[in-house]
Amino acid sequence: MSDAKTNLVATKSLRYGTRRLMADDGFEARPRDARLLVAIGKARYATEDAKAADEAPVDDLAALRAEYQAKVGKKPYMGWDVATLRTKITEAEG
Repeated sequence: MSDAKTNLVATKSLRYGTRRLMADDGFEARPRDARLLVAIGKARYATEDAKAADEAPVDDLAALRAEYQAKVGKKPYMGWDVATLRTKITEAEG
């Protein structure tokens, strides 16, 4: 899996990992956690670039899952990330 992090800013006080954050504190979170924290209103993206980078792979992941299913003939493991799916598709091709 990737060690990518998304930059966020807390909108309310919260605990993330082992840190106690107050409103307007900046921090890094895993992309999945970032989407959740933004969705429940506890944080916002630090920049629009972070938001775009965090949302883009979701569409790419759905397309890769569909491509994997078409080429291999079975559904992919839902825990695979984009890089793993690309590797599995390449292996299936040849």
